[in-house]
Amino acid sequence: MFNSKVHLIRSDEFIEEDFSQVVNLLKQFNGPIEFISAETNYLQSSPPVLSWMSKLEFEKKNTPQFSANRDQISPNYSMFESKPMKSIVFPVEVPSLSWDTFFAACIDYRRKHNIPEKDLVILLTDFSNEQNWFAGIDSTMKNYFIQTSNWHHFLGNSIDSRFPIAYEIVIWLLRSQMFQNRQEIMGGVHKGATGCMMDFCENKKDIILKMRTADICNDCLKVIQNREVDRPLARQVLDSMDGIRQHMMFRERSEFLNSPSKMEIRGFMKRIFLKDLGDLEIQLNPKEKTIYLFFLNHPEGVRIVDLIDHKTEISHFYETFTNSYETVQIGQSINLLLDPTEGNINQVLSRIRAKFRSAVGTKLSNFYTIEGNPGDPFKIHLNRELVTIEEIGHL
Repeated sequence: MFNSKVHLIRSDEFIEEDFSQVVNLLKQFNGPIEFISAETNYLQSSPPVLSWMSKLEFEKKNTPQFSANRDQISPNYSMFESKPMKSIVFPVEVPSLSWDTFFAACIDYRRKHNIPEKDLVILLTDFSNEQNWFAGIDSTMKNYFIQTSNWHHFLGNSIDSRFPIAYEIVIWLLRSQMFQNRQEIMGGVHKGATGCMMDFCENKKDIILKMRTADICNDCLKVIQNREVDRPLARQVLDSMDGIRQHMMFRERSEFLNSPSKMEIRGFMKRIFLKDLGDLEIQLNPKEKTIYLFFLNHPEGVRIVDLIDHKTEISHFYETFTNSYETVQIGQSINLLLDPTEGNINQVLSRIRAKFRSAVGTKLSNFYTIEGNPGDPFKIHLNRELVTIEEIGHL
């Protein structure tokens, strides 16, 4: 019987906001798997830096040699750049840590937080690993790591890295139930690219085929059946794979078709989600959210110089979102925000644009950002029929 609790932990170099987005994506799919998010900074801040001399070597996995007694890993190091790059120029120096280091972080988390032995722990990290895998599992089949960096190199610059990270998480959970140990996993992989979740992808770019098909071949389905893998678990993984594929394809097609995602505004704090993009949350600070929701509530647009005429409405938003309880301080912040001579509003609009561009790309962001020419009304061009407000009434 599969234990439903899966603890997701984050090393410091993997941005907290990106971590939260991955967890939110995984929680969309119902089933017995309960994802529990936590944080950790157990990994060393300055890992060894090694070099890849060629693109061909960089894109190739190594096959681990697991011993019968102790799953020793041969010290054949390879690595990724831990921070996103628009392009990779070879030779390239990248930080890398051993599999044992990743699994030690999982074990340390278990010890410090008294995690039951039956629970699973998955570490998400930007750092590369010695076998150049996307992910790995330890000999207990209870601890995992998932690499979170440089997915753009294998899937293209427009890829939302949440999708391959979440995909790797769910397929490794299923593999852990299909096989009894790591040797069995290696014995069950497909050496060629077939589009099945058990493709080894020695050429790492082959993973794009797996993600586009989101499939499990008949032979692997037989393994699932023969091993009596928990059906609700298998259903949740399959639903996750299909959902991730659909969200990923929507992102690509929406850019081509110039078609935006539906937007949902949820809860008292008015959290902003793009539903068709994997429930992607756009995380704005109090000033940014205040201005954004104000303009969303005014599809006709408002000139910047006329914002002062809407001070009561804008103040109501800001009082809801700010952490400040001081009336004087709130009033000063609003006055600064609405004074066009101070430039504060322009900074807020610029940060909103940057966050949407980072989330959905430049082309699609034009639907969501607040745009206008000096002296003319500024507005959000998104069709309001695509906007759903969770609570009844106006924003």
